[in-house]
Amino acid sequence: MKEKTELLIEIEKLKKVQEDMTAEMTALYGELEQAKSKSNQENNKGKDRATVRRSVRFDASSEKPSANP
Repeated sequence: MKEKTELLIEIEKLKKVQEDMTAEMTALYGELEQAKSKSNQENNKGKDRATVRRSVRFDASSEKPSANP
């Protein structure tokens, strides 16, 4: 009976450790996501100024017909 009690105590300790580790992992994951977001924002600031795309349309009807049929 004593062995069973010891096992139950050990299980409770391990559950507590698991809960603590899960909480720590959740916090670290949140910090990682914030760091990624901050990094992406910093990288995009420079790109916004350097890369300005313009839409250019080509109208084939304005081309002169070819002299060679």
